[in-house]
Amino acid sequence: MPVVAVAGGTSSVGRFIVEETIADGKFEVIVLSRKADPAKEKELSARILPVDYSDPDSIATLLEDNHVEIVVAALSGRTPPEQEHGLIQAAAKSKATKRYIPSVWSIKYRPEHSWNPLGAAKLSLFDSLEKTDLEWTVVANGFFLDYWGGPNLKSYLDPQTIVLDVPGRKAAIPGNPNQPLVFTYAKDVGQFTAKLMTLEKWEPVSYIIGDRLSWKEFTHLAEEVTGEKFEIAYDSVELLKSGKVTELPGHVQFYPFFPKPALQGMMAQFGILFDQGADLLKRHEAISHQSDEAPEQKDQGEPSTENAVSESQKPVPTCEPVDTSLVIPDGSLSMELEALNLSSNPTMQLLQSSSRNELEASYFLHFHPHWPLLHKRTFLQSEHPPELTAAVLTAGLWVLDTPETKDKARFYHDALLKVIDNQLFKIRQPVTDSPEPRPEFLAPFQVLLIALILCTYRGAERFPSALFNSKHLWRLFQSMGVYDQKAIDYQNSSPIIRECYQRLALLHFKVHVHLNSILMRHFPQFKTFDYLTPKRICKQDERGPPTDKRESEHAELALGLCRSLSQFAPWDPQDWWSGLARGHCSRLSPSINIVPASIKSVSHYLIILKIGIQNPLLAMAVAVAGGTGGLGRALVDAIKAHGKHEVLVLSRKNTTGLEESLGARVVTVDYANVDSLASILEERNVEIVISAVNNISGDNHPEINLIRAADKSETTKRFIPSYFGTPYTPEQYESFPPAMAKKAATEQLEATSLEWTKVYNGYFLDYYGTPKLKSYMDDISFSIDMRNNFAALPGSGEVPVVFTHTFDVARFVAAALDLPVWERTSWIIGDRITWNDLAKQAQDVKGVPFHVTHDSIEALKAGVITELPSHPQFYDVYPKEHLQGFIAACGVMCEKGQANFTPERSLNELFPDIKPMTARDVLEKGWGAERE
Repeated sequence: MPVVAVAGGTSSVGRFIVEETIADGKFEVIVLSRKADPAKEKELSARILPVDYSDPDSIATLLEDNHVEIVVAALSGRTPPEQEHGLIQAAAKSKATKRYIPSVWSIKYRPEHSWNPLGAAKLSLFDSLEKTDLEWTVVANGFFLDYWGGPNLKSYLDPQTIVLDVPGRKAAIPGNPNQPLVFTYAKDVGQFTAKLMTLEKWEPVSYIIGDRLSWKEFTHLAEEVTGEKFEIAYDSVELLKSGKVTELPGHVQFYPFFPKPALQGMMAQFGILFDQGADLLKRHEAISHQSDEAPEQKDQGEPSTENAVSESQKPVPTCEPVDTSLVIPDGSLSMELEALNLSSNPTMQLLQSSSRNELEASYFLHFHPHWPLLHKRTFLQSEHPPELTAAVLTAGLWVLDTPETKDKARFYHDALLKVIDNQLFKIRQPVTDSPEPRPEFLAPFQVLLIALILCTYRGAERFPSALFNSKHLWRLFQSMGVYDQKAIDYQNSSPIIRECYQRLALLHFKVHVHLNSILMRHFPQFKTFDYLTPKRICKQDERGPPTDKRESEHAELALGLCRSLSQFAPWDPQDWWSGLARGHCSRLSPSINIVPASIKSVSHYLIILKIGIQNPLLAMAVAVAGGTGGLGRALVDAIKAHGKHEVLVLSRKNTTGLEESLGARVVTVDYANVDSLASILEERNVEIVISAVNNISGDNHPEINLIRAADKSETTKRFIPSYFGTPYTPEQYESFPPAMAKKAATEQLEATSLEWTKVYNGYFLDYYGTPKLKSYMDDISFSIDMRNNFAALPGSGEVPVVFTHTFDVARFVAAALDLPVWERTSWIIGDRITWNDLAKQAQDVKGVPFHVTHDSIEALKAGVITELPSHPQFYDVYPKEHLQGFIAACGVMCEKGQANFTPERSLNELFPDIKPMTARDVLEKGWGAERE
């Protein structure tokens, strides 16, 4: 009997998969778990084999020894994605294992969902699987019905209250209340998965549909079943994007172990997904200046019902096969698009190349992960038009990334672009009387888009004409229904073609944003392509030069920018962009004084587009991870003030107004995707990465991946990890979560070629000057509660402690960036003072006596401290036991003298001009007025 291994099979949907597969009787089932559990083995009637997900080799051996043919991953949502990446590597390495089902089990995540951390993690699994020879399928079952079943419904899922709180008789519906969604009971998912494993061939996605209804319908159904009226709130998309939702009664019970802001943020992310479905088309339309409304969608976010699995029929899940309908009959691209025939084009020479297989492999290895335009399996296993092959080979030639291959790629790419420049855009009307997204048009569209994407790699060489051509391609796609999901579904029975049309729309959107980034970000009202046409530039338009004052100002600004760019980039004076500006500004006198600011503001976009510009304005950048608050924000301010580096902030999300508030560019990143992080660092010329991520919980996977990405990036040479505190003892490195996180970061850095330094600055002084003294740290009290005149000092209070204000830490770090060589440890000393003296100075500055007590070392070691009056207000964010445990551990370290370091050399000595604030300075600035 063949063997299937279920990772995460002891709980949640994994347990249902185990039970239903055993009941089906077609496979022997073993369970992979982090630890053995004899009692659970007996309960499941299946062997449980302990595994170490960080050791793919040992897992591969285990899979081989147990003859495991299929691996099903049903890992907890809290499992770090790199653990499943290790499982995928093991399955690929095992000679016995042939098939894999990744731990997705919900919606079909698409590239546009990468803003969501969970979505980004799932998408990274697809990338890993694409690199293996495993046969795999993603199970998309919508959202689990279990959460609304109540205590009488059997379920192994952790209870959650999402949108609809049946016991509380309340609903908080996100976004569009009529958005249809798919819901499936986890046990049914287990049944279908057991059947799925018996199929001889899998398809990339297997859909399961238990039920389809909107949240509005779901709420009315709950009212009907309970016989009671529910209180209904409607959460707007704007509220969801701010990370908030209407609180439901069922949320409160989770706050002790899932702080309210975190829970609300997670629910808000779910809400946005609920509202969007998989509807990328509305975003395409919304960004167009020509259309105010998106086309009507059908079955948003889910496949058509002909591919669905119904509960009553219980067919085996199906999805897209390798589709031979992509082949264009008669060897041509169809009469309607005959202008695209490249039969006499030099690019066709590539088809006879002896390196054809190598170039195809290069395309899918280096180009496809960033631009997944094609369906890889279909392309490699079926015939397709020679023009498409030529485009793929041209891109593959470019990304081989040698001077010789790039020169050849330029020649072939220029030949491809002639199709666009000289033929396609002469078409004034839709190319057919029936403008529809038919199968025979897909390959020509893919050829055009690959050619356009390559323009972004060539930077200044092709940027202006590409900007022009992109808009024309957009209009062609609109006229041909590429953005009309209803038309795509109607015209194409093949899920592969429907999927490829969606990819076409999404990736054209991506390249269009790349090309328009300068205008869209810095001149949002300068709608170039809507009213500045080539015809008008040539003054053949009866309207003549612009008369609108605002339009003239925008054109003037464009000409100033164009002239400035020409100082250091090879812009062709005859190109469309230059002609646009000159044609509209021939009678204007541009204001040259705006140019320097313009160049500074667009410089990072020029870096993104990889324009080879040597200019002091485009200095190597410093990226600050966690730079939106706390110490990270202080670092951003200090590096900006230092004035020698461009500053980028790495953040999981970029909220409205954040960049303006920080005064720095914010780049949205997925810390689960090392390759994506590395690409971001390279594209933005990041030389130094500073990590200020919060690792107090001990979870340091984001920083570990950031270190790996920095090491992989060609431009990044230096790294400062998130230490910023005091040294730890060997025992603390093994037991204290923050210390464990820092140790892991150090070990990872030691395995790289990066130059790095860890910064020790003692404890932060900010807490004793806020809220009057500016700080970005949380206004929380450590040992001394300045507001309430209360002190609970650790131990004897007589051991000296080093304290430094975060603004001073940031100033020293900014200065240290210029050092030619870093030592492995950098020391900063703001002030050195005992806790007793600090409490005395606090009383002296405020002019009032404090209630002072001391916590014994025994109490501190037990994790117990005296509660300060201001602490309870923070328990929603920092649960009491966590906050007290952390402060107690810090107290032990202070009493042991770990914060009383005396280094041989400090940054204070290297930068004597930086005068840090003393404890007295902070107290006086924060509370001096109290005494008066």
